[in-house]
Amino acid sequence: SIGPVSVTHTTPQDTSSGGGSDTTTTAPKDTSDAGGQPPDTPQPVVWPAGSLKVESAFSPDGKGVRVRFNKPPDAAQASCSDKVACKQLVLIRASNNDTVPVLSIKPSTDPRFISLTLDPSVKINPQLTYVALVKNLKALDGEALDSVKRKAVIKRTVYLHLMFHQHQPTYEDPIQGTLTSPWVRKHATKDYYDMASVLLPYPDVHLTMNITSVLIKQLKEYYLDKLGPYVDTKNNTVDTKAFLAKYKGKTDPWIDLLLEPTPTPKTATKKQIGLLYADPWSCVSTSPVLMKRFPAYEKLRELNPATMTQQDYLGLKIWFELAWFDPDFLNGPVKLATGDVVDITDIIQNNGNGTYSLKVPLSDQLANRIVAEEYKIMKAVLPIHKQMAYRPEIGAQGKPTGQIEVTTTPFYHPILPLIQDTDLMAPGQPFDPKPA
Repeated sequence: SIGPVSVTHTTPQDTSSGGGSDTTTTAPKDTSDAGGQPPDTPQPVVWPAGSLKVESAFSPDGKGVRVRFNKPPDAAQASCSDKVACKQLVLIRASNNDTVPVLSIKPSTDPRFISLTLDPSVKINPQLTYVALVKNLKALDGEALDSVKRKAVIKRTVYLHLMFHQHQPTYEDPIQGTLTSPWVRKHATKDYYDMASVLLPYPDVHLTMNITSVLIKQLKEYYLDKLGPYVDTKNNTVDTKAFLAKYKGKTDPWIDLLLEPTPTPKTATKKQIGLLYADPWSCVSTSPVLMKRFPAYEKLRELNPATMTQQDYLGLKIWFELAWFDPDFLNGPVKLATGDVVDITDIIQNNGNGTYSLKVPLSDQLANRIVAEEYKIMKAVLPIHKQMAYRPEIGAQGKPTGQIEVTTTPFYHPILPLIQDTDLMAPGQPFDPKPA
């Protein structure tokens, strides 16, 4: 983009035997190199030869239309200020054959466009298609209007509503009082906080976040309520002994794996082996695209489990956590909506090529630290949405405040599509009876 450009038109005298003329448009060109012309010297641009053609039409608001041509139309001819005169130049017709009167036409700042003002008393039907038909115009160079390419469907503004459905199904084992997966925690550190905070530098961007009850319940009851009393957010440590004494087996199994001493291949239980690499959900349950950012993690995935050492187990459980931190947390300190600060730049290094490596040795103390950092992020998920929630009341600057409209859905969120249309169950369960 070069910003506003002053454009001049020159029509040289016809020196051709064919009787046609050539029209050039001049625009600024930087010729400030040694020996060149001054940078503001116009540089001629030759418009296409041949007939005048309509290329497109667009209406941003339903009140006016901009018609674009392949080259400048005759500006003097492309002007009118009453319906009768404008009707002779351009006709706006709907797909039901109704017409929309044009009140005025004038050239645009870009010489290839003309701007039409529509009659505001005629309501635009969003269900219909409208076409701009140019009837009697010629090009600035004198060429006639193309008999075929003289109309265009009027394109209109698309109103896009961004809505993120922040959910997790229930992973609760109500008998054991635990979660069977880490995904509530993983998506809290990878997605739920940052997807809201990323909007802060862009106050004009608004969207909707649907925060489900089933997600909030698991986040609060299994992590915030249970971990909270044992996390020192100033020193970034977890009181492992006290926490495990009360809540071992009561959050998700990977929390216990992180806080307990890393087993050796000889002492590892079947459950721990499953959590590390053998179960469908394990410390290698990370997409290959994401894992590529962490070469040491990727290398561990490729190892033969029979050859793994205690140090490999330690690496698996730590990299599984770090890979699920949003890049904002990996790249620098982040002050959270709660006032806490997450800063792991002392342990993780951005290599500058899209990959990350550790600055410190693997250790169980590092695993403990990571749990404390994760707790701070989880604790800030709901506050960041409260902070950024859209409020229609007039704020200090005379307009509504906030950027995120927070919505919710029934507790078990998969019921929402069925509320809209019970037939939506058919593709997934074609042989089951539909709900009444």
